[in-house]
Amino acid sequence: MKKPIEELIASLVYLFSSILTTLSNKYILSNLGFKMQYLLVGAQSLTIVMGLLILRGVGLIEFRLTNFRKWMVPSLLLTVMIFSGSKSLYYLPISLYTLFKNSSIVVVALLEQYLFKKRIGGLSYISFILMIISSYTGNSSDVILNIGYVWILTNVLSTTAYVLSLKAVVDMNSKAKAESVYYSNLISLPVLIFLSMLFDEKDVSVFSFKVLMWILISSLCAFFTSFSTAWTLNVLSSTALSMIGALNKSLGSFAGIFALGEVINGQKIFSLLLGSLASAIYSYDISFRKRSE
Repeated sequence: MKKPIEELIASLVYLFSSILTTLSNKYILSNLGFKMQYLLVGAQSLTIVMGLLILRGVGLIEFRLTNFRKWMVPSLLLTVMIFSGSKSLYYLPISLYTLFKNSSIVVVALLEQYLFKKRIGGLSYISFILMIISSYTGNSSDVILNIGYVWILTNVLSTTAYVLSLKAVVDMNSKAKAESVYYSNLISLPVLIFLSMLFDEKDVSVFSFKVLMWILISSLCAFFTSFSTAWTLNVLSSTALSMIGALNKSLGSFAGIFALGEVINGQKIFSLLLGSLASAIYSYDISFRKRSE
């Protein structure tokens, strides 16, 4: 496949699969009232692991099967990140969820500056301020249970810790992305099964055909999101991925409003546009500094 075509396909798969994953999870948890959240995340992790093994078996990707211990910490952090994300989606509208998720960009950038001496440009600081303002303005127009704030804070912190732990164990510009996705989901799988047995509501009646179909759809979307993340990083760069992520947040927020019938008003639209602008400015600043280095 020619490189420009491969870059386009990888980017589009990542963009749409990540949006569909968020939308399907929100639909399952809120609209269908599915309460077994550990089981849902576990089904997605199992699908990702099986999918990667199939792709490895047919020779489309390569990764080693002997680095179990290396991925232990990132995998446990990923479990917390994914589960707290699903809890956040249950209590928060998608539009606010994506706005608050921008906070993890700020925290990661500041910690990278402190731990890895990574310079932050002036435009990045401007984007951070805009992200904070957008989260506040979007939040003030919705009534949200306090537990929703607890889960999104947990998600932001675990996302930050997960990203930094990945930087400690793998070079994100190498060919090891598929390995990171594989082990992160493989190691988290038994933890999720155990937690599901302990804490999930045991109600067989919730497993209607419609619910099972949506769980399958969300699991497939999660697989394509994980695979296309590694694929995009291989054919493009982390900078390009962050720029696609900025677009992803914008489209995902508006998709949540229109596809799931979330409450919409001028204040929320303003906060979404402001958050999208902040993400775009941050991505541009990263790209500009990469070219000047």
